Amino acid sequence: MEKEERIKSLSMFYPKTKSGILSDYPELRKIDVFQRLSPVEILFVWYFACKSSPFMHEDDAEERMKLAINESFGKKAPEVMGAFVAGRYSEKIRSAILEMQKFEIGPRIRAKLMIEKIMKNYEELIDIDVDTEFKDKDQEEDWTKKKAYIDSCAKISSVIPMLITQSEGSFGLTEKEAGKEVTINSDDLIEKFHQTQP
Repeated sequence: MEKEERIKSLSMFYPKTKSGILSDYPELRKIDVFQRLSPVEILFVWYFACKSSPFMHEDDAEERMKLAINESFGKKAPEVMGAFVAGRYSEKIRSAILEMQKFEIGPRIRAKLMIEKIMKNYEELIDIDVDTEFKDKDQEEDWTKKKAYIDSCAKISSVIPMLITQSEGSFGLTEKEAGKEVTINSDDLIEKFHQTQP
Protein backbone atom coordinates (compact mmCIF):
# COMPACT_ATOMS: atom_id res chain seq x y z
CA MET A 1 0.00 0.00 0.00
CA GLU A 2 1.34 3.43 -0.92
CA LYS A 3 2.49 5.67 1.91
CA GLU A 4 -0.18 8.31 1.34
CA GLU A 5 -2.90 5.66 1.38
CA ARG A 6 -1.98 4.19 4.74
CA ILE A 7 -4.49 4.77 7.51
CA LYS A 8 -2.68 6.37 10.41
CA SER A 9 -3.63 7.97 13.67
CA LEU A 10 -1.40 9.38 16.34
CA SER A 11 -1.90 8.41 19.95
CA MET A 12 -0.48 9.32 23.34
CA PHE A 13 0.35 6.65 25.94
CA TYR A 14 -1.36 4.04 23.78
CA PRO A 15 -1.36 0.65 25.58
CA LYS A 16 1.28 -1.34 23.70
CA THR A 17 2.07 -4.41 25.75
CA LYS A 18 0.48 -6.73 28.28
CA SER A 19 2.92 -5.36 30.86
CA GLY A 20 0.75 -2.25 31.16
CA ILE A 21 0.92 1.45 30.46
CA LEU A 22 3.36 2.17 33.30
CA SER A 23 5.79 -0.32 31.81
CA ASP A 24 5.25 1.04 28.30
CA TYR A 25 5.78 4.68 29.35
CA PRO A 26 8.27 5.26 32.20
CA GLU A 27 7.21 8.92 32.28
CA LEU A 28 3.92 7.87 33.86
CA ARG A 29 5.67 5.97 36.64
CA LYS A 30 6.85 9.29 38.02
CA ILE A 31 3.27 10.22 38.93
CA ASP A 32 2.47 8.83 42.36
CA VAL A 33 -1.25 8.29 41.87
CA PHE A 34 -0.65 6.14 38.78
CA GLN A 35 1.68 3.88 40.74
CA ARG A 36 -1.13 3.17 43.22
CA LEU A 37 -3.42 1.77 40.51
CA SER A 38 -3.61 -1.79 39.29
CA PRO A 39 -2.83 -2.33 35.58
CA VAL A 40 -6.56 -2.72 34.88
CA GLU A 41 -7.44 0.47 36.77
CA ILE A 42 -4.89 2.60 34.95
CA LEU A 43 -6.01 1.08 31.67
CA PHE A 44 -9.55 2.19 32.54
CA VAL A 45 -8.27 5.67 33.39
CA TRP A 46 -6.50 5.88 30.01
CA TYR A 47 -9.56 4.78 28.04
CA PHE A 48 -11.84 7.10 29.98
CA ALA A 49 -9.72 10.22 30.45
CA CYS A 50 -6.80 10.38 28.02
CA LYS A 51 -7.38 12.84 25.20
CA SER A 52 -5.96 10.24 22.81
CA SER A 53 -8.37 7.51 23.88
CA PRO A 54 -10.39 6.05 21.01
CA PHE A 55 -13.48 6.82 23.12
CA MET A 56 -12.92 10.57 23.53
CA HIS A 57 -15.25 11.19 20.59
CA GLU A 58 -18.05 10.15 22.94
CA ASP A 59 -19.26 13.39 24.55
CA ASP A 60 -21.57 11.62 26.97
CA ALA A 61 -19.33 10.84 29.96
CA GLU A 62 -21.52 7.95 31.08
CA GLU A 63 -21.36 6.27 27.69
CA ARG A 64 -17.63 6.89 27.49
CA MET A 65 -17.24 5.33 30.93
CA LYS A 66 -19.17 2.23 29.87
CA LEU A 67 -16.95 1.84 26.83
CA ALA A 68 -13.82 2.31 28.96
CA ILE A 69 -15.02 -0.23 31.54
CA ASN A 70 -15.80 -2.85 28.93
CA GLU A 71 -12.47 -2.37 27.18
CA SER A 72 -10.30 -2.38 30.30
CA PHE A 73 -12.07 -4.75 32.69
CA GLY A 74 -13.14 -7.30 30.09
CA LYS A 75 -15.07 -10.19 31.65
CA LYS A 76 -15.09 -8.42 35.02
CA ALA A 77 -16.80 -5.34 33.58
CA PRO A 78 -20.27 -6.26 34.93
CA GLU A 79 -18.83 -6.40 38.46
CA VAL A 80 -17.83 -2.73 38.44
CA MET A 81 -20.18 -1.22 35.86
CA GLY A 82 -22.97 -0.10 38.20
CA ALA A 83 -20.72 1.41 40.84
CA PHE A 84 -18.40 3.17 38.39
CA VAL A 85 -21.22 4.64 36.30
CA ALA A 86 -22.77 5.95 39.53
CA GLY A 87 -19.45 7.56 40.43
CA ARG A 88 -18.64 5.11 43.20
CA TYR A 89 -14.99 4.36 42.62
CA SER A 90 -11.88 5.00 44.67
CA GLU A 91 -10.40 8.42 45.28
CA LYS A 92 -7.13 7.23 43.74
CA ILE A 93 -8.97 6.50 40.46
CA ARG A 94 -10.66 9.90 40.65
CA SER A 95 -7.28 11.58 41.16
CA ALA A 96 -5.73 9.54 38.35
CA ILE A 97 -8.50 10.64 35.98
CA LEU A 98 -7.71 14.28 36.76
CA GLU A 99 -3.99 13.67 36.17
CA MET A 100 -4.58 11.85 32.88
CA GLN A 101 -6.77 14.70 31.61
CA LYS A 102 -3.86 17.13 31.95
CA PHE A 103 -1.81 15.54 29.17
CA GLU A 104 -1.96 17.25 25.77
CA ILE A 105 -0.81 15.57 22.57
CA GLY A 106 -0.24 18.76 20.53
CA PRO A 107 2.76 20.08 22.49
CA ARG A 108 4.27 16.58 22.48
CA ILE A 109 4.14 16.40 18.70
CA ARG A 110 5.70 19.84 18.46
CA ALA A 111 8.43 18.90 20.94
CA LYS A 112 9.25 15.75 18.98
CA LEU A 113 9.46 17.77 15.77
CA MET A 114 11.65 20.39 17.44
CA ILE A 115 14.15 17.78 18.63
CA GLU A 116 14.30 16.29 15.14
CA LYS A 117 14.82 19.74 13.62
CA ILE A 118 17.56 20.64 16.10
CA MET A 119 19.44 17.45 15.28
CA LYS A 120 19.02 18.03 11.54
CA ASN A 121 20.27 21.62 11.88
CA TYR A 122 23.27 20.50 13.93
CA GLU A 123 24.09 17.94 11.27
CA GLU A 124 24.03 20.62 8.58
CA LEU A 125 26.20 22.94 10.70
CA ILE A 126 29.00 20.43 11.03
CA ASP A 127 28.71 18.95 7.51
CA ILE A 128 31.27 21.13 5.77
CA ASP A 129 34.25 20.59 3.49
CA VAL A 130 37.17 21.09 5.85
CA ASP A 131 39.59 21.33 2.90
CA THR A 132 37.96 24.52 1.60
CA GLU A 133 35.87 26.01 4.40
CA PHE A 134 38.78 27.30 6.48
CA LYS A 135 40.57 29.26 3.80
CA ASP A 136 40.70 33.04 3.64
CA LYS A 137 40.48 35.04 0.43
CA ASP A 138 44.15 34.31 -0.27
CA GLN A 139 43.52 30.57 0.22
CA GLU A 140 45.53 30.60 3.43
CA GLU A 141 44.43 28.72 6.57
CA ASP A 142 41.97 30.81 8.59
CA TRP A 143 42.60 29.63 12.12
CA THR A 144 39.83 31.85 13.55
CA LYS A 145 37.24 30.01 11.47
CA LYS A 146 38.82 26.68 12.31
CA LYS A 147 38.75 27.38 16.06
CA ALA A 148 35.12 28.56 15.88
CA TYR A 149 34.21 25.34 14.09
CA ILE A 150 35.99 23.17 16.64
CA ASP A 151 34.26 25.04 19.49
CA SER A 152 30.88 24.60 17.80
CA CYS A 153 31.48 20.87 17.30
CA ALA A 154 32.42 20.50 20.97
CA LYS A 155 29.22 22.25 22.08
CA ILE A 156 27.07 20.23 19.70
CA SER A 157 28.61 16.92 20.78
CA SER A 158 27.98 17.80 24.43
CA VAL A 159 24.22 18.10 23.88
CA ILE A 160 23.76 15.18 21.46
CA PRO A 161 23.34 12.55 24.22
CA MET A 162 20.55 14.63 25.78
CA LEU A 163 18.83 15.06 22.40
CA ILE A 164 19.05 11.33 21.70
CA THR A 165 17.55 10.55 25.10
CA GLN A 166 14.71 12.98 24.49
CA SER A 167 14.08 11.63 21.01
CA GLU A 168 14.13 8.00 22.13
CA GLY A 169 11.73 8.86 24.93
CA SER A 170 9.19 9.45 22.15
CA PHE A 171 7.20 11.91 24.31
CA GLY A 172 4.66 9.16 24.94
CA LEU A 173 3.69 9.14 21.27
CA THR A 174 2.89 6.08 19.20
CA GLU A 175 1.53 5.73 15.71
CA LYS A 176 -1.25 3.27 15.08
CA GLU A 177 -1.56 1.78 11.63
CA ALA A 178 -4.67 -0.28 10.81
CA GLY A 179 -4.85 -1.51 14.38
CA LYS A 180 -1.13 -2.19 14.72
CA GLU A 181 0.94 -0.14 17.14
CA VAL A 182 4.42 0.85 16.06
CA THR A 183 7.06 3.22 17.37
CA ILE A 184 6.43 6.63 15.96
CA ASN A 185 8.23 7.45 12.72
CA SER A 186 9.58 10.98 13.09
CA ASP A 187 9.95 11.40 9.32
CA ASP A 188 6.24 10.70 8.88
CA LEU A 189 5.44 13.15 11.66
CA ILE A 190 7.53 15.88 10.09
CA GLU A 191 5.91 15.22 6.72
CA LYS A 192 2.44 15.40 8.25
CA PHE A 193 3.36 18.58 10.12
CA HIS A 194 4.53 20.35 6.96
CA GLN A 195 1.45 19.20 5.02
CA THR A 196 -0.72 21.04 7.55
CA GLN A 197 1.24 24.29 7.31
CA PRO A 198 -0.01 27.12 5.06
